[in-house]
Amino acid sequence: MANYLSYKQGTFPFKNLGLLVGANMNRVRDWNSVIEIFKNCLSLWKAKMLSYGGRITLITSVVNSLPTYYFSLYKAPIQVLDSLDKIRRVFFWGGSEEKAKMNWVTWDKTIAPIEYGVLGFGSLRDANLAMLAKWWWRFETEKEVLWRRVVWAIHHNPRAWSDISVKIYVPGPWKNIISTRQAL
Repeated sequence: MANYLSYKQGTFPFKNLGLLVGANMNRVRDWNSVIEIFKNCLSLWKAKMLSYGGRITLITSVVNSLPTYYFSLYKAPIQVLDSLDKIRRVFFWGGSEEKAKMNWVTWDKTIAPIEYGVLGFGSLRDANLAMLAKWWWRFETEKEVLWRRVVWAIHHNPRAWSDISVKIYVPGPWKNIISTRQAL
């Protein structure tokens, strides 16, 4: 078909809007581009030049939104979430990967909501689960949209008891979305 339309035939995986298409996002190495974006945005020289207030602003307004595009389709492996949290933690406290600075507050309290009297950085794991759970909600409420009909046609099993079915042998993001059921 590519030859017929005079297009160049590509290969998988490829990048589209910064997202790897055709890659197995269950592998940690396929998340390296997200980790590199984090590292570049939160470089050590920026931490030394900014006050704590500046670091808080950078983390909450910019960095927390960087992985949103990935998190909305793929369940991030635990190693990736730990790596991203480590980058945020080291940047906030002004240390480096080689030499850590003293942490005045535990990280669990740092990521807790502001209503609890802490910094409110937010949990990347919770953000990932919330974005994947949104697809469940959209699947149940938007009955006539094209993407829902495609997922239904691929994964529907009339003999299944589940309200949202998934065929285990069919690869893709829908399996990750359904796998969040146990976490929620």
